[in-house]
Amino acid sequence: MDTKKIQEAVKMIIEAVGEDGNREGLQETPERIAKMYQEIFAGLNQTAEEHLSKSFEIIDNNMVVEKDIFFHSMCEHHFLPFYGKVHIAYIPNGRVAGLSKLARTVEVYAKKPQIQERLTVEIADALMEYLGAQGALVWVEAEHMCMNMRGVRKPGTATVTTAARGLLETDKDLKRSLQVDGALISRSTEVKKVDQLRIKDLEVYAYHGVFQAEKEMGQRFVLDVCIDYDMTRTARTEDLTSSIHYGILAEQLTGWMQGDQIDLIETVAFQLVQHIFETYNFVSKVRLEVKKPWAPVALPLDTCSVTIEREKKRAFIGLGSNMGDKGQQLATAVSKLEEKGIMILQTSSQIETAPWGGVEQDSFLNQVVEVETWFTPQDLMETLLEIELEMGRVREVKWGPRVIDLDLLYMEDLILYSPDLILPHPYVAERAFVLESLNEIAPYFVDPVQRKQIRQLWEAVKETKGS
Repeated sequence: MDTKKIQEAVKMIIEAVGEDGNREGLQETPERIAKMYQEIFAGLNQTAEEHLSKSFEIIDNNMVVEKDIFFHSMCEHHFLPFYGKVHIAYIPNGRVAGLSKLARTVEVYAKKPQIQERLTVEIADALMEYLGAQGALVWVEAEHMCMNMRGVRKPGTATVTTAARGLLETDKDLKRSLQVDGALISRSTEVKKVDQLRIKDLEVYAYHGVFQAEKEMGQRFVLDVCIDYDMTRTARTEDLTSSIHYGILAEQLTGWMQGDQIDLIETVAFQLVQHIFETYNFVSKVRLEVKKPWAPVALPLDTCSVTIEREKKRAFIGLGSNMGDKGQQLATAVSKLEEKGIMILQTSSQIETAPWGGVEQDSFLNQVVEVETWFTPQDLMETLLEIELEMGRVREVKWGPRVIDLDLLYMEDLILYSPDLILPHPYVAERAFVLESLNEIAPYFVDPVQRKQIRQLWEAVKETKGS
């Protein structure tokens, strides 16, 4: 480390801010800071391999958990400290590290310019690479001075990040059995990707409520947000376009909260979730709680709160039209899906088929699209009906002519039976034109009821037609 260059830089900063570098209290500051940097950035000259490669043979591969490893690190964005605790769990593969080596591993990655997301991922990856663990889970909770001292200025706000690897990413039973900091980690991480960003207890003064006084005088709200997304790319490449800056997110949440006056905190929470998904398209899941500690309730209570949780899922939608310019009708429907915030992943070819249901009418042009959405199945179905209405569909004759017909075929492996919606679509395994289109874009998708791949259902229908 070039301590002389650090000293010169500090002297320039002291002068640049308008201070007298010769003043008694500042004369030795450049040397003190250079010496401090040697200590707090010592991880730049170390590797975790030298600690984790020293391991001990064991007979049983029982899970190892080490909690409350305190750390300090330096945020690379503003060169201000962030600090907190790291919890580590791993499943050995015949060998374990000394407990002190886990703490030293945290020090290696914490003692350098860092971001919390990368710190979390690097510790988890080190356990897998250098210790040869079968699975690892790392949970980091920290407070950032760049959020306390500047910008949004929200002291006490905690950011939580998690990273899971190996069996602790894929084995749900193992995750259910794991407890860190008194809470079941599996409940917040039981998704395909379990890297997680959390903003905890963010205080915002806003003007929401049913009563006029709440809109005029305002009150304190507290937000707790958990956001799931894959942090691997950011951690390895430092590509901030695929990550979320927690300071910026806290400012965005504050701005969104203060933008409008809304009667119900249910609406507030829903709109915040919507804003997050629309702003960060790589987010897979959001859990957001809005607390209202000053709620106008004439009884002793700590707080009132509303929690909304939404997760992106993939779905298949069938489209059909036999009125007007059929191809244009299908294209318009696909565009409207995108306008409603539904991401189109794949579209099948358009195929012409005879009408279904026995009513004499023109042939249909059909298509299937694969989409990704954070809508619930019911929300998605209501959106499809809304698009049909916007395009002028009139329901007069069952199985009759349609300017557009939108069917929700599958939503991942969900099986649902309700008065308003049945999933999978009750006729999906019988309709050759639907299976032909599905086979084109998702031949290996498994029907959760039939327990067969689409290609198998398509072959069975073709054989039935042939016989």
